[in-house]
Amino acid sequence: MKKIISLMLAVFAISTMAFSATISIERKKPSTMDLSFAKTMEIKPVQISSRSEGDSERKTVEIFISELMNYAKEDGKFIVKYDAFKYVPDSADVEKADIYLDIYIRDYRITDSGATITNKVDGEEVVISDSWKRMVGGDLQVSVIRGSDNTVLGKKEFQIFAGNSEPVAKSQLGDPVELVRSDCKSWAFVTAQALFDTYYNVPLTIMDTKSKDKAFKSSMKDTYKILKGKNYMEAKDAYAKLYASSDDFAAGYNYAVCLAICNEYDQALELFTKLYGINSDKKIRKTIETVTQLQNEYNTMTQRLQK
Repeated sequence: MKKIISLMLAVFAISTMAFSATISIERKKPSTMDLSFAKTMEIKPVQISSRSEGDSERKTVEIFISELMNYAKEDGKFIVKYDAFKYVPDSADVEKADIYLDIYIRDYRITDSGATITNKVDGEEVVISDSWKRMVGGDLQVSVIRGSDNTVLGKKEFQIFAGNSEPVAKSQLGDPVELVRSDCKSWAFVTAQALFDTYYNVPLTIMDTKSKDKAFKSSMKDTYKILKGKNYMEAKDAYAKLYASSDDFAAGYNYAVCLAICNEYDQALELFTKLYGINSDKKIRKTIETVTQLQNEYNTMTQRLQK
């Protein structure tokens, strides 16, 4: 009977494992387009579609390109040339680019609608109603063109549709460029994901031990401090020793997390799978899914570098 009770307590202890903290690690997501053949990129001169609103249209495109260039710099894979925003990491002069970006807005328009109603009161013109809305429209298009044969490798298209949400006085109508600024940043991010390897933060849970051994608990806390300080290799070795000496579930889980952080994905997934077989916690399953994604992204980038 005592053995059965002990077994039940052990199972209960595993089932109530505490995920005490979440750490965030930075990773690079590979571009959705495989542009590993290219080293140079050039943005073609931007075409302006509107004569009457050319200045606003030009500034809108410049915001988009400026944001896009930030991602190009973070990636650092390409030498990118553009007349207005030039980034050439190696100070090289490129005669012909491997890739061209053709960026333009089709049918750019600013439409104001409303009315200002006045009336004379005691001989003076008084504004009775001043209610206006401004809408900015068009289509921002980005084509990715291979320089060797002018083949269009991909295209992104974004609808410009922004304006004042509530009517305002005509003098208070929003600047067309500012109305679309946040959208431009979003479009640049989507485009960057296609062209460049982009950084993002991955949250990973860390497990707290259920051990009653004070010395062991202290060692686990000390190792977590090492991990939190981003000394990943040191933390990995420390968790490995703790797991080997105790077979503690939390130490094993945290060791597997460190293996994944250090790009040792096969070992990490093998250990996670073993632990999941002991305790089918949904958080462990979620971690396995996340680490599998990280492994796929890492393998993709490694393969591209070898081309």
